[in-house]
Amino acid sequence: ASPALARSSMGVWGLTTLVTPDRTEHDGAQPRGERVCLSDEAVQRREAGEAPLTLLIDGTGFLQMVWEKLGPKWECFLGGEHRAMQNALREYITLLQRGGVKLMVCLDPSRGSTPDHQKDAEKALRSRQTVENFEKVWDLIESGSFLEDWSAEEFDGIRWGMPQLAHDEAIETLKAMGVMVVRCDCEADMAIASLARNLPCAYVIGNDSDFLIFENVRYIRDNTIELLACGTYGWVVTNATVLETLGLSHIAHLRDLAAICGNDITGTHVAREKLAQVL
Repeated sequence: ASPALARSSMGVWGLTTLVTPDRTEHDGAQPRGERVCLSDEAVQRREAGEAPLTLLIDGTGFLQMVWEKLGPKWECFLGGEHRAMQNALREYITLLQRGGVKLMVCLDPSRGSTPDHQKDAEKALRSRQTVENFEKVWDLIESGSFLEDWSAEEFDGIRWGMPQLAHDEAIETLKAMGVMVVRCDCEADMAIASLARNLPCAYVIGNDSDFLIFENVRYIRDNTIELLACGTYGWVVTNATVLETLGLSHIAHLRDLAAICGNDITGTHVAREKLAQVL
């Protein structure tokens, strides 16, 4: 695929595919781990007078997931359907809060507050994708193509980034709904993992396989969340799940695996087809 169509890979390369397969990409493959009713557990804790169940949400990926569920097209890329995002977020958060679930959304540091050398390759890829997407839109504008033709194959597979206005509105919507929004001083996933280990009852929601490596974290991949009429469910994966799935004997081996496979910071990785050999 061309850079404009490439999907960014976050976390340890290949680990998500091995442990928490995407059901939409792998013919309905069932996620590994334990299916938990989060809303029921929250009610049980409240009735017992215990500390609330907290969902620690990796904010950047979460907002992008809600945005992509809207099916944004070129119109959003040019201006931003910020009200549509606001409404979708309200609906999603209302369902997540059922049963008294407490939500905390953690965001990465503000731009420019982390060392420039970190994630250089990932940032360069995203910038390149943004430029190439815009150039495609602009070429169609100049060519005078009819708008109804713009959903053609030129745009298949493109991930439309969320406009800044939609992002800013989303943050304000979260705050208005009683969600604690935290701007972290370091990479958000590290701060989230630390919080998860120290809160009485916490689950992490995200789409970054780094959470599969962090010790004592109960991780729910965001696309395994089920918002059903009977309650909110999620597939919980822990270090034990990963070790069992990969046939590893000690948690230290997970760090070795991360070093071998590489991630979005190292910029190098083992080819997907060779992962089985590595393991």
